[in-house]
Amino acid sequence: MLDPEFIQERKDDLLELRHERLGGIQRNHENLMRSLGLDSGSEPEDAASDLMTCLAVSHGSGNVELIDEALDRIEAGTYGVCCGCKQLINEERLEYFPMAALCIDCQRLAEYSG
Repeated sequence: MLDPEFIQERKDDLLELRHERLGGIQRNHENLMRSLGLDSGSEPEDAASDLMTCLAVSHGSGNVELIDEALDRIEAGTYGVCCGCKQLINEERLEYFPMAALCIDCQRLAEYSG
C-alpha cells in the first residue's frame, strides 16, 4: 500500500498538470482562431477550419483524460495499483509519470503487443 502522504503529493501534482493542460488547450484554441482570422465569438466558416480547431483543442485533451482517470483512481483507492497485474506500481514511476495506470512491465507488454 502506498503512503497516504505520497498519494496526496501525486494528487497535487495531477491537479497542477490538469490546470496547465487545460490552460494550454485554451491558448492553442485562441491562437488557432487568431491565425484563421476569427475572433473568439466567430465560428469557423468551413469544414477545413472547423477540423483544424477540433484538432488543436483535442491535441491536449488525451493528457487531461489520463489525468482525470488517475484522479478517479485516487478517489477509488486504487491509485498505484497496476491495472494489468494488480501489483503496486513503483513509486519512482509514479513520481515521474503520476498518470501511470500500469507498472513498467505491463506497460512494455502493452506497447509490444498492441
